[in-house]
Amino acid sequence: MFSFTRDQLLEEQERIAKKVRLRHVDAESIRAVCGVDISYSDKRLVACAAIWNRDTKDIAAVSFHSSKANFPYIPSFLYKREFMPMVKVVRRLEVRPDLVLVDGHGILHPKKAGLAVFVGVALGIPTIGVAKTLLVGEIGHMKGFLAPISIKSERLGWLVQKEGSRKYYFSPGNLVRVDDLPMLASIWGYGYPPPLTHADKMSREKVYQQ
Repeated sequence: MFSFTRDQLLEEQERIAKKVRLRHVDAESIRAVCGVDISYSDKRLVACAAIWNRDTKDIAAVSFHSSKANFPYIPSFLYKREFMPMVKVVRRLEVRPDLVLVDGHGILHPKKAGLAVFVGVALGIPTIGVAKTLLVGEIGHMKGFLAPISIKSERLGWLVQKEGSRKYYFSPGNLVRVDDLPMLASIWGYGYPPPLTHADKMSREKVYQQ
């Protein structure tokens, strides 16, 4: 059992949402992109942070964090389960990332407080949520590889879908504007972000070794 009520979790999300700052990020300034993901085995988790170098297209640094999973999986409250392991594993990197990509939602969330918001506010690094499923929002017209996603006419993120690649739902976590996201996605050619692919693969390999 855990000692949090639903109302307390919602209040925590509302507090963190007020700390989000959306600022312009120049895509040309981004060189080191970090992907962070978590895999599970029984009651344990392994978080992996992988730095992808834009210039070499290689993984430049990797870190891991292993711990007990101390909170159950509850849709829209994923932050309580994964927020701290993700923050810890990024802080262990020897290279400071210019941009962090989190396997989870950013402000494209019922309370504008997805997992990437918690991670981004804690790290103070431009952070984006990259989710595989849509929680909320209406998808607009597809143009090229992108379609805007809005809640009550407010654009909060994008659907990114390139032929031959997994689609994803892209929204700011902190220190990135919604309008910056299309240009940032162009860094890896709009396909599913390579640093997240590597973080997912390496976290699964590591958790099965334990």
